[in-house]
This record gives sequence, C-alpha cells and structure tokens, in this order.
Amino acid sequence: MAITLEHSVLAQCRPEHVWKHFEDITQWPQSIPAVIGNAAWTDGAPWLKGSKFQMKLLQPMPMNARPEIVECNPMQDVHWIAPGSAVTAEQWFRFDLQEDGTTKVSARQEFSGPMTFMFGATIQKQIAEMYEQWLGSLKKQGEQTAREEAGPA
Repeated sequence: MAITLEHSVLAQCRPEHVWKHFEDITQWPQSIPAVIGNAAWTDGAPWLKGSKFQMKLLQPMPMNARPEIVECNPMQDVHWIAPGSAVTAEQWFRFDLQEDGTTKVSARQEFSGPMTFMFGATIQKQIAEMYEQWLGSLKKQGEQTAREEAGPA
C-alpha cells in the first residue's frame, strides 16, 4: 500500500528565486530548523541523476535519510528516492512559473513498504505540517530574493 501526500504554495516571484534557496541543501537546517537537522551531499555532483545526499529529518520523528536523485531539471523539478528497509520515500518538487509571473511550488511524497500501515492520520498530518513549513520557508525566501533584486521601488 502506498500513501501519497501533496502540498503547494504560490510564491510572488519567479522559479529561479525559489530555486536559489532550494538548491543549497546545506542551508536547509537554517531555513527550517524544526524540520531538518543537517543535510549534505555524499556522492556525485549536486542535483545530477544518481547523486546522493544525507539529511537528518527531525519531524515527524527523528530519522536519517539518504536520498538519491532520480531526475532534476534545475528551477523546474526534482525527483528523488530515499530507500529504506521498512518504508521507501519518493519525493517530487516542482517550481512552475504561472502566467502572472508567480511560481507554484509543489511537493508530492509517496511512501511505500511494509511499515506504511503506521502512517495513520496523525503521522500524515505531521508530515503535511512539515511540508507546509518547508514550502512556506521557500516562498518567503524566494519572495525576499525577488524584492532584493528589484531594488528600491
């Protein structure tokens, strides 16, 4: 049984402004300290197919993950998989430019494996809150970068 969760926000900036903050995984712990304890690349060049990174997730429960990049189109989309013996997590992020110049930032997670039966309503709500924080932080950072680039009004 697979569990799929989806989240999105609309940022008042272009995809490159959000991507700037997403692509530097070493900054994730400072951007969302309640969610990610640390993150670093371990194998391969960042954001290339087959490259790997590690991150310590603090929510919904502390755990270490070692995602591998399945596909990445910078400033457009990223897909990774974090295999586990009990639960495998697959993650997609999208950065879609809208007609009005804003960016829809979307995240989709799919969990599969023998322990997904533990992903009841409480855990799913905690995961949703974690991604709301993450996407909210990316939105805020991207909008700030766009304002700084635009200069004084």
